[in-house]
Amino acid sequence: MIYDYGPSLLPRLEEITARWLDEERALEATWTEPSTNDRITAAFKQLNARGILACECLGSTIHDGWGYAASEASATHRGVAFFHGVHP
Repeated sequence: MIYDYGPSLLPRLEEITARWLDEERALEATWTEPSTNDRITAAFKQLNARGILACECLGSTIHDGWGYAASEASATHRGVAFFHGVHP
């Protein structure tokens, strides 16, 4: 097998990615119920509407999350809720 890491790699990856995203969007369009992620996003929107800084995927670690939350929070926020990405 010949591996091509040259200039043609990026256009091929873009094409494959675009095709995969189109397939995923078509599949998602058939869903009749909100996904777990949709429900989490809706809950975080409700928290934000109530004056709580609520952020999804805020950094890679708990320390990142608190750092980003501290930089985004304002005196009008009543609290903070977030989750961070988990990386093994």
